[in-house]
Amino acid sequence: MDFRNYNRDKYRFKLKNVEEEKEVIKYLKDKGFEIALIEDSSDCTVKISKSNNKYGEILKNSIESYESGRDKIFINERFSICQGGNR
Repeated sequence: MDFRNYNRDKYRFKLKNVEEEKEVIKYLKDKGFEIALIEDSSDCTVKISKSNNKYGEILKNSIESYESGRDKIFINERFSICQGGNR
């Protein structure tokens, strides 16, 4: 299996096509992983003001965070938040 499309720092794959996706899914399932595909992360995105210092719980459940202007942006891993809002 070719892991050139795996980003070790962010623990994710960037796949070029459906064939690569199927190959990675099969490999991970064979290794005992539960698979969750996120094609559009907008439902899992939380944006708060940089001045808000109460973001520990959001950060703890995030798979990525970055700053943009006056805001902190978090991509959340918890599907209950992704599906239910809290944006």
